[in-house]
Amino acid sequence: MSLTYEQLKNIPQYQIAHKLYYKKYPICVRFTPGPRKYKTPEEWWPIRQRQYDAVRWIKQVSNIECYTRLGSTLSVYLLNLDDLARILDMYQKDIAVVEAPINDNHSDTMCDDVKFIVRNRLYYNKYRYRICSELQRSEMDSWIEFVNVIKDFDSGTFKINEMLANYLYFKSKTIMVPNRSGGPSYTSYSLPYIANGIVYLTNYDDVCTLHLMYKSIITDTKKVILEHELE
Repeated sequence: MSLTYEQLKNIPQYQIAHKLYYKKYPICVRFTPGPRKYKTPEEWWPIRQRQYDAVRWIKQVSNIECYTRLGSTLSVYLLNLDDLARILDMYQKDIAVVEAPINDNHSDTMCDDVKFIVRNRLYYNKYRYRICSELQRSEMDSWIEFVNVIKDFDSGTFKINEMLANYLYFKSKTIMVPNRSGGPSYTSYSLPYIANGIVYLTNYDDVCTLHLMYKSIITDTKKVILEHELE
């Protein structure tokens, strides 16, 4: 069985993949859910047995390069359509979802740079870029200057999440609490031990500015590519 992207779109289980799985695989095959969906062993055991058989076939017979994950159901992560075609040929009636790219351009985009993410709309229908800064409580004071720089960007070109917007308020709620057992007082924080500050941006120049000035505290940057831009 050969398979093209146009043919794949006609398969009932097909859904558009929006990311690269495990930083490597553009295709994910999810089998019919297992025990959680069914009330008795008599209902779910035949389905589970088929999933075990599928894992053995994939790993021992087909020699398909893939990653398998057997949790509440079986998920198989694949590199190309040829391998997907072989699995569909064997197990299509057991498969609930096939997540795959729209076309080669979509697949190449995901594989070339894992920091791209494909979506059907921008963040908040407006922002193409998303920068995350996940820090421990002891490092969060870096956000004060970080936020002040962001607020100097053009109005309407950025949005920051609640943690960044209200960091100083959360920090001000840090208090010393007496120890009821008579021991030394301890510090109580409204700040979590670790948190993620997020800023959404429309301008690539602003992304470059933040990376130039605050690369040490930026943990992840994503750029949205819209589905229709890949067609």
